[in-house]
Amino acid sequence: MPRYIIQLPHGSDRSVCIRAILAIERHGSHLLTNAEWGCKAGVHCGWAIVEVGNRQEAIQLVPPEARRDAVIVELNTFTKEEMAAWVAHPDG
Repeated sequence: MPRYIIQLPHGSDRSVCIRAILAIERHGSHLLTNAEWGCKAGVHCGWAIVEVGNRQEAIQLVPPEARRDAVIVELNTFTKEEMAAWVAHPDG
């Protein structure tokens, strides 16, 4: 099953952080228990890695009011041979 990282950026004001967390809580999202947050370190963003069937399923985990700013990236791994091929042929 594909894995995606969901990035949830938000403003640095504490009230904005609280609104972001409350939106996730209201959404009943899988993200509430699986997100990692950078707010205490001054990086106002949350991240979660999820296994879902496709990108659309990943975005559905994000509260509607946060979807516009969410970044969703499908993750992949490389074998040693695939990395060597990328290095040997950087243009594709």
